[in-house]
Amino acid sequence: MSTNEPERPIRQIVVALDASSSSRGLLEAAAELAACFHTELVGLFIEDANLVNLAGSPFFREVSHFSTRARQLSSEQLERQLRGQANQIRRLLIEIAARRQVPATLRVVRGQVVAELLRAAAETDLIILGRVGQSFIRQQASPRRLGSTTRGFLPQAPCLTLVLQQETRLGLSVVVVYDNSAAAQRALNLAARLVQEREGHLSVILLNNSADAAQQAEQQVRVWLQAHALTAHFHWLTATNSIRLAQMVAQERGRVLVLPSTDAALQGEALLALLEELRTSVLVVR
Repeated sequence: MSTNEPERPIRQIVVALDASSSSRGLLEAAAELAACFHTELVGLFIEDANLVNLAGSPFFREVSHFSTRARQLSSEQLERQLRGQANQIRRLLIEIAARRQVPATLRVVRGQVVAELLRAAAETDLIILGRVGQSFIRQQASPRRLGSTTRGFLPQAPCLTLVLQQETRLGLSVVVVYDNSAAAQRALNLAARLVQEREGHLSVILLNNSADAAQQAEQQVRVWLQAHALTAHFHWLTATNSIRLAQMVAQERGRVLVLPSTDAALQGEALLALLEELRTSVLVVR
């Protein structure tokens, strides 16, 4: 375990917002994290260029959330809706950030959603998004499925990424995966910070290819935790198995899983498959 590398500070948190009802939960969690790390919060509202380009087309229809009736939506009507949504989100951001006493601003951009998220992620330290968001297209998706934006963004994300379940209280029960990598040490640092700030419970899943290696890693982590006045409950996992990992997280009643995405079995499509097994928020560390 390396302890000489200084922890990289989190200076800014970006939270991706839309007009869905989940935005309040995302903002509450984002403001809680911003207060925990004493950092700036930026709300990001992306006006989907595809929708803007389609507006006014005879084939483009808006379906109300309160009925099954569809109506044609003009470009002017869509522009008004987008402005109204941005203003509503700005008011909500100001309200929640003021309660947490964190500096906050709203950034409104127009473009391809995943591309704009990646552009924002390249300039920040941590980005937060929900499992699913709002779509103008009515869908009957499985509750386990990730939204298309999250699926498109996460495998390419260059920074810390928190994929948030609705109604998550951060720091109450944190589970961290540790595999002896530099990313795992950073994941442990972040998990410890969350637990210390909220007086929560920490569990450590040691991912190693043998029982001997797991035992050695557990001793190292225990020493590190003791130096930070922390204790933890330990599990060993000698092979990366998304189903077993999800079971361990559920067993610990984890609200947040801090996951280093260094193992090949925790990257790309495998990472997305794992998130669909989990019923908890996941902070991906690279």
